[in-house]
Amino acid sequence: MGVLDVGDQLPSVREVVAVTAINPNTVLKAYRDLEREGLVAVAAGRGTFVTKRPDGPPPGTHARLGRSLAHWVREARAAGLDDESIESLLRVTLRSTPGVPVTQVQATSPEPSRRAVPGVCTGTAGSARLTGHDPVT
Repeated sequence: MGVLDVGDQLPSVREVVAVTAINPNTVLKAYRDLEREGLVAVAAGRGTFVTKRPDGPPPGTHARLGRSLAHWVREARAAGLDDESIESLLRVTLRSTPGVPVTQVQATSPEPSRRAVPGVCTGTAGSARLTGHDPVT
């Protein structure tokens, strides 16, 4: 089992059941759903074949981006950012207009007990504002 490309043959229901111990009716229903969605086609006497990929990112994208994000979070923590600051920076970055570089986030009312980290919101996500024109690296 694994990732299939367009043109690849799906394993038979019997093969799926043997490897996963899933009820054969469940596998059949899943194959019918894939066919109804136009992702596979049944060739009589030959099997079921992938006809197109589902919409969205290609396989492995989420895992690759997740590893990259985990690395970034480790770097952010090593630089002294706490979870609230990391979350605020991510929120502001997601909300920024495409094409407008996010370079520095400043808290409009940082908590006095916390040291402000340049470029990071130390207050709540709602109190952040963007400044600067250089791209974030």
